[in-house]
Amino acid sequence: MRHVENELRRLGENNLANIIAAARFELRAKRDLDDFSFPEAPILIKMLQEFKTGFLIPELVTKTFQAIWNTRGEEAGIEIIVSPCDRTREELIALQSADRRIGYIPEQVMRSQDYPLLNKMFNCGNYYHSIDFEDLVTNKVDRSGWFDYEAKIDAPYIDTTNKQLREVIASEGERLKMNLSGMNVNEYIVASQDSKLFTGKYLDEYLDEGFTLSRLLGARLGGSRGGVVASQFRSDGLLGIDFDLYHRSPSSRLGGRSVGVKSVMI
Repeated sequence: MRHVENELRRLGENNLANIIAAARFELRAKRDLDDFSFPEAPILIKMLQEFKTGFLIPELVTKTFQAIWNTRGEEAGIEIIVSPCDRTREELIALQSADRRIGYIPEQVMRSQDYPLLNKMFNCGNYYHSIDFEDLVTNKVDRSGWFDYEAKIDAPYIDTTNKQLREVIASEGERLKMNLSGMNVNEYIVASQDSKLFTGKYLDEYLDEGFTLSRLLGARLGGSRGGVVASQFRSDGLLGIDFDLYHRSPSSRLGGRSVGVKSVMI
């Protein structure tokens, strides 16, 4: 299955590859199978048909993310229960049309002080700083449950100041009729890991040909540093959390990310 998934991504068939990735998580969670070869193809075919025909069905979204978080919870030694998806099929289709992806963050890992658990799951470190993560950054708002975010690998809203970023996120929320606000760090880590799972790349993945950084208006730098957090992922899976060095002037490498939730934002 891994081979088929990789080949589909190579061919640009990411939707089919995502189905296989979700199927692998489901098999690992329910049958303790991490992979299998094509003699067991009837199992794969059945699961592919289920995912392909109904991935945007809320019940199947819930099932898929439960399988994903079962695996992540095992890595951290915790049990995670995913609540039923709070979006309708029509809302999920609207998100996809707006190039946004649905995600889920459990209560156990929603706070900046929960970073050690996230690090157990993803081994993402912090390549900019050696100081403790919770001393470096704090979320302004801790949120758990279902959320959506921009699925683009490169940061959206580039060439904006912090003030302009806040304004454009608010304007985008009005245009899409969605409750949008600035992403926090835990949401960024989870969304980036989902992006890696579903597309093969982290959000803002640092590549030889260039990179972007996302400002996270839902978090702030700790201590005397203050200010807005700027973040990215390297291709080896290491997380970068740093100062918003470009906040005084727009940059073609610096953008931001928003989070949408079903209920009214706090």
